[in-house]
Amino acid sequence: MDPLNISVVVSTRNRGSLIIPTIESILASHYSTFSLCLIDQSENDLTEKAIKPYLRDQRIKYFRSKTRGVSTGRNIAIKGQGNNLVALTDDDCCVSKDWLEKMVEALSRERQIGVVFGSVLPGQNTDKAGIIASARIERTLTSRSLSGLFTVQGMAACMGLKREVWEKLAGFDEHLGIGARFPAAEEADFAFRALLSDFHVYMTPQLCIYHNGFKANQDIHPLIHQYWSGTGAMYAKNLRIYPATSFLLILLAWRWAFGKSLVVSSFNGPRFRFLRLTAFLKGFTRGFLHPLNRSIGHFQ
Repeated sequence: MDPLNISVVVSTRNRGSLIIPTIESILASHYSTFSLCLIDQSENDLTEKAIKPYLRDQRIKYFRSKTRGVSTGRNIAIKGQGNNLVALTDDDCCVSKDWLEKMVEALSRERQIGVVFGSVLPGQNTDKAGIIASARIERTLTSRSLSGLFTVQGMAACMGLKREVWEKLAGFDEHLGIGARFPAAEEADFAFRALLSDFHVYMTPQLCIYHNGFKANQDIHPLIHQYWSGTGAMYAKNLRIYPATSFLLILLAWRWAFGKSLVVSSFNGPRFRFLRLTAFLKGFTRGFLHPLNRSIGHFQ
């Protein structure tokens, strides 16, 4: 049986030469039947100049876009790809050599698996005071219903999906994610809507990437605000569109606002609790007031 084709999508903005380790790690994959689609939303040409030597590799497809927002970039890339299997990572990450092989295997395990998450581990070592956002998945499991949201965890930096799911969900909500009005939770929103559409979400520690997005201590508070305000908006949106799921979503929202976060667990702890709560409530209020496109389950 011939290996399945898979598209790797990386949306980037103003990264310059710092994206090179990401590209090189993907090109070094043991799995060879893939294409790499780079969507560049940069305000300058530094990234384009940095990756120009790599464009001789026919597996790489590069596009400049005047749009903004990681979800918009991913939607543009996926729309332009013909493969049913799609792997996502970020422009400050490095993937393991077996990442694509494991991703194809995970997406192919069951017909109903539509979304896959793997572990996002801190990659770079630094003596500076700060943090690298991460999400370590401890065990392999499959969520097959909305109740499985209590166990769903993961980041879009190590995410896979099937194009048919993306089409059914009208893609990522472009008001969610870095660069958008609500700058986080696009992957959680996608997983929620996939489960609501009878697809399964599969999580495994066998899939692994390394995140190099170091944040110094002075940048931690803005990062927490980004994550939790975006997540609050995402919950508010889905409470409004899918009121039948309100009890489940309220319990999940309570955990995000007050309890331990399974994702970005680096920000758990009492010193961040008040900041998390206020950011979540601010995002929830804004999301509750923002217009909706109920027909596709997105913000308007």
